[in-house]
Amino acid sequence: MPTERIRHQLYEELKEVLSVDSADELMAYLPPVGWADVATRSDVTMVRSEIDAFRAEMRSETSSVSSGLRGEMSGLRSDMTSDMSNLRSEIDAFRAEMRSDMSGLRSEMMSEMSGLRSEMMSEMKGLRLEVSTELASGMADLQRWTITTLIAMTGLFGALVFAAVKLGG
Repeated sequence: MPTERIRHQLYEELKEVLSVDSADELMAYLPPVGWADVATRSDVTMVRSEIDAFRAEMRSETSSVSSGLRGEMSGLRSDMTSDMSNLRSEIDAFRAEMRSDMSGLRSEMMSEMSGLRSEMMSEMKGLRLEVSTELASGMADLQRWTITTLIAMTGLFGALVFAAVKLGG
């Protein structure tokens, strides 16, 4: 097995027999290690076979992983579709419940407002009746006062006329 010392000795002998350029050229064609370390065609063919087998195995694994991922994605897509459908149903039910609640509130408010309106109308009728009664009473008092004042003034006027006739007479 050649060592670095033997290679160097061979190079020196070649330089003596051939030129330095020719010795360099010839040494370039020799392997830097022993011939046992040089790969042969059968070695390269064997490595290619191993690489091809590795490629086939990797393709198979990749295909298997890809199929698994497709299955997982399909399941995930199915789950998401189901979840979205359930969510839509829940939202629709919530909307219906809210509409029902709003309708009930609207009915309650309308009923409440109708009751308040009736109550206000009744109160207004009562007030109108009170005002009318008070006004009628006030008018009667005013008429009595007016009549009493007219009678008093007539009596006073009569007394003045009588006094003037008696004094002037």
